[in-house]
Amino acid sequence: GRAARPRTPPAEADLVALAAALDGDVRENTFGPYVVVEQVLPLPPRLAWSSLEAGWLAGGHEGGLAEEGLCFFDTETTGLNGGVGNHAFLVALAWRMKSALLMRQYVLPDPSLEAPFLEAVAADIGASGALVSYNGKTFDVPVLEGRLLLARRSPGCLELPHLDLLHPARRLFKARLGPCNLQNVEAMVLGRDRGDDVPGFLIPEMYFSYLRHRDPEVLRDVVAHNRQDVVSLSLLLDHLVLSLREDSNGHPLDRFGAARLLEGVGAHDRAVALYVALWEESDVAWNGEVWPGTWTPSELACVVGLRLAAIHRRRGSTDLGEEVLARLWRRHPRAWEAAIMLAKHLEHRRKDRNAAMEVVTAALAAMDSERYLSVNEERCLKPLHRRYLRLSRKKPARAA
Repeated sequence: GRAARPRTPPAEADLVALAAALDGDVRENTFGPYVVVEQVLPLPPRLAWSSLEAGWLAGGHEGGLAEEGLCFFDTETTGLNGGVGNHAFLVALAWRMKSALLMRQYVLPDPSLEAPFLEAVAADIGASGALVSYNGKTFDVPVLEGRLLLARRSPGCLELPHLDLLHPARRLFKARLGPCNLQNVEAMVLGRDRGDDVPGFLIPEMYFSYLRHRDPEVLRDVVAHNRQDVVSLSLLLDHLVLSLREDSNGHPLDRFGAARLLEGVGAHDRAVALYVALWEESDVAWNGEVWPGTWTPSELACVVGLRLAAIHRRRGSTDLGEEVLARLWRRHPRAWEAAIMLAKHLEHRRKDRNAAMEVVTAALAAMDSERYLSVNEERCLKPLHRRYLRLSRKKPARAA
């Protein structure tokens, strides 16, 4: 029945010692003092890109996303799951300047000082034009929204256009990389090695250790980890935008993912340009290559050909679509879907029943010679049989 001992807020010396250990400053707003680490980090030389290209990465955002207003952000929290008790104790915000990155990292010295911490973070986010994160829509933003609501503050500052790079990164790199966590993308795509970086799962315990012992040196590696995450966000955004261009020289699986992304947001001309480039090099540049993951060069060539033929058909370029299908069927004898599409085109567009019958007969004969058919190949067998029966019942074409 004893009353709980009132929690004593940290002394001013604790904030000063923490700021000094992290090369930061103690500042104050209307809610009280907070600790911020501010740095200007140089950016490597890079090619310019348009707001429309960034908008494509955001799922076709109307009007695009202007580079000047982008706020790159990342949080470190007391837990790896959501929930009311999950605190954000470190928030990094960064904005691009001329050939540099202005970064501010807000550190929560103690949960009792969360009000000035949130006020400073919300003010900087609210002054930005859009957010850029990695899995921020699912994790970082809900955590900050919850803390703001519990502090009886409006989370309206977080209702900005949001470019979550996890989703376009998965579209482009998952076929080649598999897991697309930020550290894996950094190493395999950006070529960045973190060295002795602190593992993410240890970060909550390191913060709790700081709260128990008040040793600011414990947070040095956490702040460095958080800083590296945001720098990688900036570099990854540039890489993703350049991967959407026609002259991209990335891995074929990455460029195929970029073409699919562009096709999904309605940038059909650029998607077709990427598909055509992949299609033209598929029969000369990929022979003998072994790729990571479950994709093979032959499988990618088949999928690219089918997508390109479908786009030509939708655009009314039936001759181009037929040419792609015919080449695909000649080069890849297991391209059963190409055989079905080509037979349909010959029968209905060309009115050449004999040619359609030859394609269907050849496909069925090739499938009969196979010892094993996958589930997808079994699905192609039924429409081929139906087409064969229908073509067989039709009257033979009259000789001219």
